[in-house]
Amino acid sequence: LIAVGLGLIAVELFVIPGFGFAGVGGAGCVLVGLIGTFVADDLSTPAGQSDLLQGLAATFTALFAGGVAAWFLFRQLETLPLLSRVILKTQLPPAVPGAPSGQGLLESIGTVRMPLQAGDLGIAETDLRPSGRADFDGRLVDVKSVGAYIDRGTRLRVACVGPFGIEVEDANQ
Repeated sequence: LIAVGLGLIAVELFVIPGFGFAGVGGAGCVLVGLIGTFVADDLSTPAGQSDLLQGLAATFTALFAGGVAAWFLFRQLETLPLLSRVILKTQLPPAVPGAPSGQGLLESIGTVRMPLQAGDLGIAETDLRPSGRADFDGRLVDVKSVGAYIDRGTRLRVACVGPFGIEVEDANQ
C-alpha cells in the first residue's frame, strides 16, 4: 500500500498537472500503509486492535512532531550558518520619500517611466546574487547580473533588455 501511494504521488507530480485525486489518494495510501505496518494480528482480535492504536498513535505523533520541527526550522532559517549566506537581508529605502520602508507590494515593485536600453548606467541598490534591485536615475528596477555576483553600491551597465528581464554587468570592468 505504501508503494502504491508513492506511485500515485509520483504520477501526480510528474504526469498529472495540479494537486488532485491521485495526490490525495496517494497520501492516503501512504498513511494507511504506515499505520498498517504496526498491525501484526487480525483486527478482530484484541492484540490487532492494540497494534492498530499503537500504529495510529506513532504515525500521528511523528506527523505532529515533524510539523513542529519544520515550523521551528523555518522560523530559524536566517540564523543557520549555511542558509544565512544565501538569504538577502538588505532593507531597501522607501520608494516614496518620508514613507516607512516595506509598506507593501506596490511600493516594492516600483515603476519604470521610460524603458531602459543597453548601455544605460545605474547603481546596485542590493547585492545581485544573481538578481536584485538597481537604481537608474532614481528609479528602482529588478535586474539580473550577467556573470558573477555584484556587490551593493557597484556601478552597473545594462547589458540587454529582454522579455524575461533586465540583465546588467559591472560597469567598472
